[in-house]
Amino acid sequence: MKAFVELQSQWCPPWRYKKFYVLNYNSDQLSEDILTGILQLNGPPWIISTEPSGLTYWTYENNRCAVIMVSGYERMRPARPLYYGSRYFIFHPNLVEGNVFMDQINSGMSCILDKAYFIVYNRTTIEIRHKNFFTNRTIQLDPANIQVTDDLKDLHGRKLHIALPEGNEEVATFERYLAETICQQRNASYEMSSLYDASVDYGV
Repeated sequence: MKAFVELQSQWCPPWRYKKFYVLNYNSDQLSEDILTGILQLNGPPWIISTEPSGLTYWTYENNRCAVIMVSGYERMRPARPLYYGSRYFIFHPNLVEGNVFMDQINSGMSCILDKAYFIVYNRTTIEIRHKNFFTNRTIQLDPANIQVTDDLKDLHGRKLHIALPEGNEEVATFERYLAETICQQRNASYEMSSLYDASVDYGV
């Protein structure tokens, strides 16, 4: 629990996130014990859901923080991938026979959870993993010395999409300056358009 408290303080500090959302899809006793320990921590109020629709209903938008307890056997319905903008702590057991849920997350088949820390556990150990969306690499954190990295420090050549009201593309002086500054400092490029693209793959 100490590792989670430190991870939470860096990734989803309670002073910034006034509510936390818990999606509980695992009735295993060890999972229940972990969730009980989390809920007993002093912090902001929790909203708890066991409904499959809770992932979309509670955490689809940006600037929310959620804890998800999964068994690893959950299957998602194949669909056009949707971007979920919240920050996540996803707890799942270390399954010897393979983790169906994680295989689907990594494939991007149904949803994009690019701001998540995965806590893999058994009765004696935990592993904390995080996939950097911009490098497509997964790192593992030391539970005894947690250092949350800034994925936005280097965008690795990604293109930023800046949507402006139609007719303003040529007069958006400040927006263009801001975009150029960000791209120079964060290793990216940008394009301006009057069309809003709903297929977001990373939101800030």
